[in-house]
Amino acid sequence: MSSVNIFDNQIKLKDVEELLILGMSINLPVFMLSGPGRGKSSIVKQFADKYFNGKMQTLILSRIESSDLALPIPTRNDDGTYSTHFAISELLPKEPCVLFLDEFSQSSPSCQCIIQQLLLEGSFMHYELPKGTYIVLAGNRTQDNANSGEVLSTIANRCIMC
Repeated sequence: MSSVNIFDNQIKLKDVEELLILGMSINLPVFMLSGPGRGKSSIVKQFADKYFNGKMQTLILSRIESSDLALPIPTRNDDGTYSTHFAISELLPKEPCVLFLDEFSQSSPSCQCIIQQLLLEGSFMHYELPKGTYIVLAGNRTQDNANSGEVLSTIANRCIMC
């Protein structure tokens, strides 16, 4: 049995817009993997300008920890017990936009778990993505020597990979 490498079949960056349109029409995120400095961010910005009136929110996930997205706050209840509530980050969108999750493959495992829940359910904890928000992920491949980790199959199986 031969192994399959998704990098054996490549597309040109100029063709990514078609995949973004396809993904948006079937409500499936696009995950762009390529070397650093290849124009992934620029393509997403052009897409947001054209299809979302420039509304785009970028999270550079290699610089974000899970506590940046939801900060646990211990709260004392009336009966003297404690419970934990979470303050949801201002980093997450409040209106429909392109949510660009850059450097996903360099992000921490705990951050990837939150992103996975956003992809699977459109929410995490008490935060819900605004209806009409379109998620695009980007990252470097492990062979790019850019400190990239493996992409979880639970993420790859729920995205259009290019």
